Amino acid sequence: MRSHLDLAAEDLAVNVLVGECLKRFGLEPANKPNTSFFGPTSLLERRYGLLDQKRAADYGYWMPAPATDGGQKEISADETIVTYGVVDADDSGAPDDSSSAPASFKGKPIPKEGCIGEAQRTLSGDENMTSAVYGEHIAWANDLQVKSFFESRGEPKVHAAEATWSSCMKDHGYSFPADVFAAVNSLEKTRERPRAGSDETELAVADTGCRRTSDIAALWYEADARYQAAETARNAAKWADSTRFARTVRSNVASVLEKHRIGAPFLPAIRGDMDWSPPS
Repeated sequence: MRSHLDLAAEDLAVNVLVGECLKRFGLEPANKPNTSFFGPTSLLERRYGLLDQKRAADYGYWMPAPATDGGQKEISADETIVTYGVVDADDSGAPDDSSSAPASFKGKPIPKEGCIGEAQRTLSGDENMTSAVYGEHIAWANDLQVKSFFESRGEPKVHAAEATWSSCMKDHGYSFPADVFAAVNSLEKTRERPRAGSDETELAVADTGCRRTSDIAALWYEADARYQAAETARNAAKWADSTRFARTVRSNVASVLEKHRIGAPFLPAIRGDMDWSPPS
C-alpha cells in the first residue's frame, strides 16, 4: 500500500502545480506548499496503534511537530474561481453542487476543473482525466485497506490479543475493555494542549508495553494481510488498474518535486519502490 509520506508527496506536488497555475493568472496563492512532514512515514506505523515506547515516553500519543504559523489562510474568491474552476464553493473552498464554471478569468481561459484539474491531468499523464475519474482510480485500493482493517479485527486471534492487552493494562492500574484503542480514546486531547502531560505519557508507555505483551500488532497484521490478499486475488483487474495508475502518478510527482528542488523526506520516498502489495 502507499505510505502516508507517499500520499503527502502527491498532495505537495498538486499544490506546487496549482501555485504555478495561479501565477499565470496573476494570483499569488494564499498558502505556500507545506514542505514539512511530521506524520507516520509508513502506512503501518500507527495502523494498529502506537508501538514505539520511546516516542510514547517523549510525546504521549502526539506526533512530534514544530510550532505552527497559525494554520491555513482563507483563500480569496478569485483564487477559488481559478483553483477549482467554479464561482461558488462550500466553506472549505471546494466546489459545491450549485457551482457554476466560468470559461475565463480576466480574459484568460480557465483550465477545465480549474488548476486542480490541470494538476491532476499532469500527474496522471492523461489530458482527458477528470477529478472524478482521478479519484476512482485509487478509491478501490483505499477502500480495501480501510475495510480490511475492520474485517481483520474480527478474527478470534485478534480478539484474544485485545483481551490480553486489557488484562495487561489492568496490571498497570488502568481499567479498559478489550479494545486496544480505548486508552488513547479516553484522553481529552485538543489543539490547545500540544504537549502531553505526565498522565498521558505514563498511559502511553503502559499501552505500548501491553501491545507488545499481547502481540496485537503482529497478529492483526497477519489477519489484515490474509484479507487483503484474498480480496486482491478476487479483484485482480481492479488491483492491477490501481497499481498502474499509482505508479504513473508517483513517477510524475517525482518529476515535479525534482524540478522544484524539493527533496527529503518526500523525494526519497516517492523514488523508492512502491509497496502497493498487501502486507505479507
